[in-house]
Amino acid sequence: MTEDLKERFSVAITDTGVEITEEDAADGADGAGARRTIGFGPAEALMLLDILEAEKERLEEMAQAASPLRMRFDFRADSDSPSDSS
Repeated sequence: MTEDLKERFSVAITDTGVEITEEDAADGADGAGARRTIGFGPAEALMLLDILEAEKERLEEMAQAASPLRMRFDFRADSDSPSDSS
């Protein structure tokens, strides 16, 4: 059984830091989705970034293992690729 892939979070860089909003967190009583937001000040956001960068390889391995796709897409820039010279 595979979970449908959909965007669950939006990330916004604001004047005061970073806000991560979970879209449709839970169905409300009226059937509308709830939204939850967590905010990080600049120092907290940088600490989170540092943690994620340190765990990047492990997170990529977990995502690859959990992926329902049989092929892997890599969107990182290749330093050997020719760049626009305009």
